[in-house]
Amino acid sequence: MSPAEYPIPPRSPAPPGDAAPVRHVLAVGRGTALAAGVVFSLLTAWSAGTAWYFVHRDDFAGKLLAKHAAMQDAYEDRIAALRTRLDRVASQKLIEQDSLEGRLEGLVGRQVQIETRQAILSTLAEQSGAAAPPRQAVTVEPVPADLPAAASAYAPARKPAPEDPFALRLRGSSLQRPLDPAMGGASSGDRLAAVERSIGAVEAAQLRSLAALDRQAAARVQRMRQAIGQTGLNPDELTPPDGAGGMGGPLVPLTVDPAAGPFEAGVDRLQTSLVTLDRLRRTSAALPFARPIVGEPDLTSGFGMRFDPFTRGPAMHTGLDFRAEHGSRVTATAAGRVVAAEHAGGYGNMVEVDHGNGITTRYAHLSAMSVTVGQRVAAGQALGRVGSTGRSTGPHLHYETRLSGDAVDPQRFLRAGAKLAAAALDEVASR
Repeated sequence: MSPAEYPIPPRSPAPPGDAAPVRHVLAVGRGTALAAGVVFSLLTAWSAGTAWYFVHRDDFAGKLLAKHAAMQDAYEDRIAALRTRLDRVASQKLIEQDSLEGRLEGLVGRQVQIETRQAILSTLAEQSGAAAPPRQAVTVEPVPADLPAAASAYAPARKPAPEDPFALRLRGSSLQRPLDPAMGGASSGDRLAAVERSIGAVEAAQLRSLAALDRQAAARVQRMRQAIGQTGLNPDELTPPDGAGGMGGPLVPLTVDPAAGPFEAGVDRLQTSLVTLDRLRRTSAALPFARPIVGEPDLTSGFGMRFDPFTRGPAMHTGLDFRAEHGSRVTATAAGRVVAAEHAGGYGNMVEVDHGNGITTRYAHLSAMSVTVGQRVAAGQALGRVGSTGRSTGPHLHYETRLSGDAVDPQRFLRAGAKLAAAALDEVASR
């Protein structure tokens, strides 16, 4: 490197009058100069930075604090949002829990209602005399123990099992076999929904049973009205005798509010039919629908004009003559009260029974009488024995039916009774 020349001050002043001053030159290397320049630059930069810091330090600190505050606000906002979300989730869980508890309470109430309705159906079936409506019952089985106990009595059956339509089994919570595997992973809400559907099926089956009972009762009412009308009597004008032949009192219907629901409305309709049916039954029990002799006796003479067996001339025959063996049992054709049991001229030994509503029956030519005046008798009860007393040509029963004292053809009642009996047999056979 070539040296640089720098002036060097003299070490001592020259004395006056001496020669010109001598200049000394110091040689410095280029590397040293470069290092000095770098040091100078760093010192300059440091000085400038320090000066800038002292001038702008307040603005920098403010910005830093503002950024920190913004970050803190953002974190607080996120925390608040998370808390709000957690509160919302917790509230939703509480709502769902309240909903499940409400549904469980509803299921318990429906269970009680089902049991009450089942008792009503059994009572109505007994009153109507029905053996069973169409087989549409649903069997209810228990659910696994992981559901709340209040719902455990309502597990849906795998398949509706048609058994006794009035045998509704609501069992406990113990379970011998698991539910359908498809239910295994279902939530409590899904299982409760399945239980609710099962209970709905039971309620629907009860409504169908109720409708079947109503149809059967209405059909019986129609048949009995037709049978009574066939005799020439108006069924609406007849009064059932009280306690005739050991009969009970009138049917007292259950108290229900038909506006409470379809089941209650159906019960109200059915009870209207049952009250009418009960009245017609008690009325028909006092109508002479049965035959006066057990078996199929020979009818030797009908009602109306005939040639008298003694005078050989035309005469009015006021009843029916049944030929039978001497001593054959004669029975009451309907419930009633004995108003005569005596020897009555041409009738011979005669029993007369009052059935109410102006209807009486007479049983004549008896060889023996087994009842007394004032005695109440039931349909089919023995009144005496076939004989040939009075104006008779041989052992037979003379049987009469009278309305308000006037003789009418007994066949009206016998044909109506045969029709009712055939209908009853058909109903039993169809069960």
